[in-house]
Amino acid sequence: MEFNITGINEITYPHLHVWNWMVAVYLFMGGLAGGLLMMSSLANLRKAKEGQPVSHCILGALYAPFILALGMVFIFFDLDRKMNVLWFYLTFQPSATMSWGAWAIGITIPVSFLFGLSLLTEEMKSILPFASLRKLSGRLAPHMRKLAVINFVLGLFLGIYTG
Repeated sequence: MEFNITGINEITYPHLHVWNWMVAVYLFMGGLAGGLLMMSSLANLRKAKEGQPVSHCILGALYAPFILALGMVFIFFDLDRKMNVLWFYLTFQPSATMSWGAWAIGITIPVSFLFGLSLLTEEMKSILPFASLRKLSGRLAPHMRKLAVINFVLGLFLGIYTG
């Protein structure tokens, strides 16, 4: 006796009903942040042609950590047991893709924020609310190219992970 099942729904295939819209928003925001990091890194690493200034992509680098953090809020709301986040970051499982992604996002948010601070012009530094941020921005400016390379790699990994 042979049975053919032709319906595609969550009853026939239970794995189809695993993720909801919050996970989709998180994945979209992770991909968007990864793309912003990669493109702003490339824009800041390229050399200017003669007679033309380098157009620094500052806003993309500044928006990326906040977009990524907002995506993390969505994935946090999707969790059934919220305390699992704590255990997720207290261990590292080399064979688990989710562990690699979680640690990469945990590293990407602060490093991309530092990259954004390193790109600020003097006019933009005056808008910063804290003197310590202005001082940190001045100290990071000479290391902008190193931070751009690191952010390109992190953005590439983030794009691959969320893709």
